[in-house]
Amino acid sequence: MTGSAGRRYFAPEVIQTSLSDCGPAALKCIAEGFGVPLSYGRLREACQTDVDGSSIDALEAVLVSLGFAAEQTLLPVEHLLSPAVDALPALVVVEREGGALHFVVAWRAGRFGVQVMDPAVGRGWLGARGLREQLYRHAMDVPAEAWREWAASASFQEPLRERLTALGVSVAQAAALSEQAVAEPGWRAIAGLDACTRLVEALVSGAGLRAGTHAAGALEALWATVREEGFVPGAVPAAHWSAVAAEPQEGTPMLRVTGALVLSVRGRAAPPTGEDDRPGPPTPESPELRAALSEKPAAPWRELRSLLLADGWLLPVLAVLGVVACAVGLISEGVALRDLMAFGSTPSALEGRARASTVVVALLAGLLVLEAPTVLAVLTLGRRLELRLRHALFRKLPLLPDRYLASRPVSDMGARGHSLHVVRSAPELVRRGVEAVLQLGLTTLAIGWLDARSGAAAAVVTVGALAAAWLTQPLLAERELKLRTHHGGLGRFTLDALLGLTPLRAHSAESAVRRGHSQLLREWRGAGRSLQAGVVWLATAQACWAYAGAFAVVWLHLSGPGAQAGTALLLAYWALSLPSLGAALVELARQAPGQRNVLLRLLEPLGAEDEAAVAPTAP
Repeated sequence: MTGSAGRRYFAPEVIQTSLSDCGPAALKCIAEGFGVPLSYGRLREACQTDVDGSSIDALEAVLVSLGFAAEQTLLPVEHLLSPAVDALPALVVVEREGGALHFVVAWRAGRFGVQVMDPAVGRGWLGARGLREQLYRHAMDVPAEAWREWAASASFQEPLRERLTALGVSVAQAAALSEQAVAEPGWRAIAGLDACTRLVEALVSGAGLRAGTHAAGALEALWATVREEGFVPGAVPAAHWSAVAAEPQEGTPMLRVTGALVLSVRGRAAPPTGEDDRPGPPTPESPELRAALSEKPAAPWRELRSLLLADGWLLPVLAVLGVVACAVGLISEGVALRDLMAFGSTPSALEGRARASTVVVALLAGLLVLEAPTVLAVLTLGRRLELRLRHALFRKLPLLPDRYLASRPVSDMGARGHSLHVVRSAPELVRRGVEAVLQLGLTTLAIGWLDARSGAAAAVVTVGALAAAWLTQPLLAERELKLRTHHGGLGRFTLDALLGLTPLRAHSAESAVRRGHSQLLREWRGAGRSLQAGVVWLATAQACWAYAGAFAVVWLHLSGPGAQAGTALLLAYWALSLPSLGAALVELARQAPGQRNVLLRLLEPLGAEDEAAVAPTAP
């Protein structure tokens, strides 16, 4: 087993697109956390996701088919986070309001809690007690002999000793209690010690007892009472017993065992043969899983490029040349203004100043002439792109299989159709990005041309601005997708409420609808605040960095020999343009993830498989 080798520290954040998609979303999170990218759409088909969701058995089968060492177990709730059990990362089942079951990923336990990826909310940290309270208690019948054998092993006894010592029992006394329970014949003694420990834990958690001497004494007294009662529910209520006697099946004694349903993932399974210790690529038999593995990661910008170039290269090339010419013209305008200020007041200087003024006016007119057709070309590209995407979707929609449409909410497909107009602004976003990067680079080169020392400071500012915009893209994209998904959830909730208005009124369920809507609003508000907080912090850091660099550029020039007024003014002008260009990059970094996520949702139907043609049958 590879264990946790290759596991990312932070669980990938995957937000479900519909109420029944928590299983595939959690599965995608686990797989990508171990470095196996999967297609979300194909994974839904492999998990057989329908209106009722996916079963944990289907998820386990998918993980095993993908080459993961996955095992489904029923653990006592208190043992889930024990280091001795080493159950994380795991897919666990939690219970929501109203009894609805939901899959979440418990990724890793830390000092401050458990890192949990909830497909309905996102990634976050949850306290151990909070997670245990949400876990769904599943009950199932198992043979008494098999449970006794497992409970007597270290897999059960070591976590039990940890719980005893956490209550204040000494290590030696905890080991003695464990040995006493194991030495007793049958299963009742072990179940009784576990029940006593759970009852005392509940008293300590509710502030009825204090961990330490008092809790240890209460536990020993309770254990003695349970032994006298014959290890049956009495002094310890039945609710605290994780294993109780059940009806025999075909003469075999059975136990009703209650615990948390956990699908633990130990990583990728080791190869059976070969010199390489690393696991090889999985080869699942399911065609859906093969498609989920083989499908390349979505590249929306590449798809847009192919759609743009379908009409030829002429208009895109002219638009790019126009953007480059405008950026070069702005730098040339600054140089011309510096030359204009360098002339004196002699007659010959006045004549030179007139020529320089003519050059400046000509540059301004040229920039205006270049800017208008460039913007017009970009807007034309946006309209063509939207039309081509609409035509592609119109051709694809009749070919989609019925399962694709049946397993997705109507509101989700409707939201995609209403967001088609956003594609029109993609070329304009690219134009502004290219323009900002070109102006930043050319301004840095121009500062270095005027003063080498100032140019070094400007280069540091430029590299920092570009690195900040580039490195924060994944974080902003993740938060923006989370916000957009919750926004879609609000729309879906409203549509479902309107469709079921009559049953809701008939059953007086208005208060339940209000509670559900309030919960969705809280999650949407939290996602929006998280995104805006990231943008504000990035903009603040970018502004501080850029203004400090601008001050360094001017100061280095003025402190050097031969500083001239005209050159200093031009350097100050260019240096103070660095913060504005950095702010433009931050704005682009904020808008680009949203544009990309919209494109991903719009292009996803185009990558779906067509419905297989069915041959007509003879009458």
